[in-house]
Amino acid sequence: MDTNHRVAGAYWHWYFLSQPEPFPERVIGANPDFFYETCLVGWGATRIGDFDDEMLAAYRRSWRDPHMIHGSCSDYRAATVDLAGSADINRKIGCPTLVFFSAAGQMAHLFDIPGEWRKRCENVAEASLPGGISSWISIPMRLLTY
Repeated sequence: MDTNHRVAGAYWHWYFLSQPEPFPERVIGANPDFFYETCLVGWGATRIGDFDDEMLAAYRRSWRDPHMIHGSCSDYRAATVDLAGSADINRKIGCPTLVFFSAAGQMAHLFDIPGEWRKRCENVAEASLPGGISSWISIPMRLLTY
């Protein structure tokens, strides 16, 4: 809810991939290698040469699949439900939650990530890695016990 030009510039894909179908699917489908390889090297310190040939071939097989492209876009569309608000928007998640993020990532520079999750979760544990991956995840701690 606290987006600004820096967030929008760094996370443009959130806004693009959440557009109604079939717009992003068709744009990506026209040249999936260009789109996804640009994402691989554009969201961190990674270079295409950092991937071995077999790994890159597996990525390419996957992202060339129209069903995978649609699934990726649908994931971002589902996240827009939070932006629309809901009756329980102020209700906190009760189970213990691990907030795991990259300390050198773009989000860590833009937000207090554990603080943001404390707004939504009652019992937050935090962990970070020094890498530059530019996103975060939250995991209900119950899932970690299985």
